[in-house]
This record gives sequence, structure tokens and C-alpha cells, in this order.
Amino acid sequence: MKQIETCQNCGSKYELTSVRIHHREKDSLFCIVCGFEYYIYNDAKSWYDKLIERHENHLGSKSKII
Repeated sequence: MKQIETCQNCGSKYELTSVRIHHREKDSLFCIVCGFEYYIYNDAKSWYDKLIERHENHLGSKSKII
């Protein structure tokens, strides 16, 4: 399963991919641009992220598509 999530702090966009696992896992994903914890989960999936659009709104500068 794939989904798109946006960092609420800087506006960077991530494509998230999930993999089903046998046990429940509580974890979170952090933005590599600004360090903000942008996605928290607690289910029988493990999530992996890929930065697809870099924004630096927290710095007041323009965005850059990767």
C-alpha cells in the first residue's frame, strides 16, 4: 500500500509504502529536511518513506522537486 504524506512543518512530501508484519509496531517517521515527526503509527505494518518533493517552508525559502 502506498500513500502520500506532507510534513506539517516544512511542507516536504513523502511517498509512504507499508509492509504487513506479524506483530503490532509503534513507531514514527521523521522529516529528513527539518526533523519534524510527521507520521506516527501503531499497527501491524511497517512504513518506509521516500522524499519526493523537498520544501523548506520552515526557512522561508522556495521549494525544490527531487
